[in-house]
Amino acid sequence: MPIRSSVASVNRASQHNRGGSFMERRNNMRLSCPHCGEFARIRKSQQLTPVYREATVECQNPDCGWRGKMALEMTQTLTFSQQPNPEIRLPMSPRLRDSIRDQLMVQ
Repeated sequence: MPIRSSVASVNRASQHNRGGSFMERRNNMRLSCPHCGEFARIRKSQQLTPVYREATVECQNPDCGWRGKMALEMTQTLTFSQQPNPEIRLPMSPRLRDSIRDQLMVQ
């Protein structure tokens, strides 16, 4: 097993043993550089609102060297929260809206 893989496995195991989720600690989203197509890494990010985050991204290809900004925004509700924040108003996805409409029509 390569060293990187074994270290990642140990990190996942230690996170699990402490009761924390590996996803809490590491972002598994893969990004590609818009110019060369190689792996691009999020260097830092800042949560600006509860539904909006900006990130600085940099290409890992030393021959490219591109850096830029990226925006992540939560845009729809797919399933309702069991602990809703009354200040957050995200529109329902069309599928969720249709499902609720269908349930109301049956009653």
